[in-house]
Amino acid sequence: MMVRDSFMTQEGKIFTLDTIPQGSHVSVLFGDKSSLLGDAKQAKVRAFESIIADVSNLFIIDCISRVLYFGEDFKEEIAIMDSQNIGFGALTLGDIANNGDSYLDVFNKTTIVCTIHENQKSKHTQSDFTGNDISDRQTK
Repeated sequence: MMVRDSFMTQEGKIFTLDTIPQGSHVSVLFGDKSSLLGDAKQAKVRAFESIIADVSNLFIIDCISRVLYFGEDFKEEIAIMDSQNIGFGALTLGDIANNGDSYLDVFNKTTIVCTIHENQKSKHTQSDFTGNDISDRQTK
């Protein structure tokens, strides 16, 4: 499933940030502030699931469309993902990913949390990666 962020509707047409090939199957996804914040929390929980060492940093990638959607409330999402204020990251126009069932693709409205910690045996930095996006949301 591809996720494309819409930015405008006009005369019964939906305009998205990226192209959708003619004849493609389309499902309309929906989410609200509560579900997007829940997804951010789930991304953080998944990132911390298998951690056996102290986390020294968080690397967070968030889609710019989430900032535009939340406005001033975007601070809430960051606070959920980075309550210890140890994170750094980027706001992106989308993320290139593979869900394991298809080719690489561009996803919009994604949020990714990656933990960074020191490997206690080798003292090298390693990361545990997990991401969550609204493609898990129900279709309507």
